[in-house]
Amino acid sequence: TAVPRYFHSSSFRQEWVDRRTRLIRSWTAPVLLLQGAHDPLQPREFYEDPAVLTMLPPGSGLHLFDTGHFWPFEAPQEAVDVVGAFCDRVAER
Repeated sequence: TAVPRYFHSSSFRQEWVDRRTRLIRSWTAPVLLLQGAHDPLQPREFYEDPAVLTMLPPGSGLHLFDTGHFWPFEAPQEAVDVVGAFCDRVAER
């Protein structure tokens, strides 16, 4: 019941504002942002802004899949490759 309540009590715009004003600066570990480039539910411009990566902790990354909302199912091998490469890179640090 918490997920629908959260979904209906917020908006993508509010989440975008919250991330940039208070949430991101509290992150300390590298973050990998994964998003389907053609997702009609998550605005692509939230992820295309170059300033996003400068706000993330060192070692973070961004990958836009050439997919819709369900990128793990639409591009499973690419998802495995991207996550695996990120984990390998972070583990080397």
